[in-house]
Amino acid sequence: MPTPLVSVVIPCYKGSRFVGQAIESCLNQTHSDLEVIVVDDASPENDAEIAESYAARDPRVRVLRHPRNGGVSRAYNTGFAAARGEFLTRLSQDDMYREDAFEIMVRQLQAAPEDVGLVYCDMQKVDENGRYLSTWYQGADPEKALFPTQEVGLCVMWRRKVYETVGPFRPLFDFAEDYDFYLRVSTQYRLAKCGSEAPFLFRCHSNQSGIVGQRKQAVTYALAQLAHHCAMVRQHPTRLRCWKGVCGGAGRVAAWTLRYRWEKLMMGGKPRQAQANP
Repeated sequence: MPTPLVSVVIPCYKGSRFVGQAIESCLNQTHSDLEVIVVDDASPENDAEIAESYAARDPRVRVLRHPRNGGVSRAYNTGFAAARGEFLTRLSQDDMYREDAFEIMVRQLQAAPEDVGLVYCDMQKVDENGRYLSTWYQGADPEKALFPTQEVGLCVMWRRKVYETVGPFRPLFDFAEDYDFYLRVSTQYRLAKCGSEAPFLFRCHSNQSGIVGQRKQAVTYALAQLAHHCAMVRQHPTRLRCWKGVCGGAGRVAAWTLRYRWEKLMMGGKPRQAQANP
């Protein structure tokens, strides 16, 4: 079976501290037929210069720049629009892949039927220095990994045709853009888990979003669920379960929005620092 090209997109904004390690984790993959597309989202730091130093040494790295900050979804879309790979994946600027991650996910996708569009793995939590903290086990049953909570995680890979079918990341769902994408994938394709492998390192550090940011993420997750239920109603307008999902989703959006606004008001609009473990 031929070795497919894998495209990984890394959006950057104020990511100069860790982005070099993120890029290196991709370049060190045992599956070496890959391209790394770093999208600088008008970062005020030297993210792009760091990425370009890697591009100067390795032709598998490309750097794209946004003239203005547009958010993570638009950065991902810029990268995937330029991607050439048969299989696609994403990486946050402060996280890392274990060296065999691409090999594991590529093997799973190649062996799976065509109706399996996306595969995922367990993850490891590490501290800001990359030291192991714990293993983050994702949903064992792919059919239940998206409800009631998102248990697919961040170690994912999907076929190019999946992205072309379900469409790009949607800026409305920034803070939960991955969850919205997975939900849309699940309406067209099956998901599959790569055994008990944990080849992804999620970095916990002091610069992650504060309490207000976490609440905003909760609002956006609820909004993504509501959008999914509305899509199900359009597909199956006579199913009571779909309408129950819309009502429940609307209630969760309202509740989390009120909580987010109240806590932001109580903090004077200034987010507090989050704990190391999300």
